[in-house]
Amino acid sequence: MYINWPKIFTDFLGVFAKILHKKWKLSPNQVSILAFIASLIAAGLIYGDHLTAALILLLLSLFLDALDGTIARKYNLKSSLGQKLELIFDRTAELVLFLSLAAVGFVSFWLVGITWGVIIIMTLISQRTRIDIGFKRIMIFFGPIIGFSTALHIVIAAQLVSIILGIIKESAKYVRSK
Repeated sequence: MYINWPKIFTDFLGVFAKILHKKWKLSPNQVSILAFIASLIAAGLIYGDHLTAALILLLLSLFLDALDGTIARKYNLKSSLGQKLELIFDRTAELVLFLSLAAVGFVSFWLVGITWGVIIIMTLISQRTRIDIGFKRIMIFFGPIIGFSTALHIVIAAQLVSIILGIIKESAKYVRSK
């Protein structure tokens, strides 16, 4: 997600980034792999009808996902491989999590396909515009409250807003260049 977090949040992440990188000697890519594995296990837990455990593991996954970039920025370890892994892991984790929701009947496979398709379009556009509102995996936490179908509809809406903002941003650049 392309946002600037408040300093208190980045400082909080920095503490854990230091532990993972300096004490445990983990690279950003290794942390990305851990986050991805946690997402896959969370999807398996959803499929196995262990929603509470899945949400706890998904929370850990999202926390680790924030830490990989924090480590990369804080210790000047950014790499094109790391950026590609992050993108592949994030999109794959979203798809597998959404598919697990469909497999147990919380949402339709059609809704998963539409959601993921819009996410992919947003991803392609955001590579240029750096606009990604987010609201993908995190909306799973709201599923038990508002319904998983509603949660995925919100994901679709957020991605469409990102796409529209990206198109506006690129159009404005084009107009200024004329």
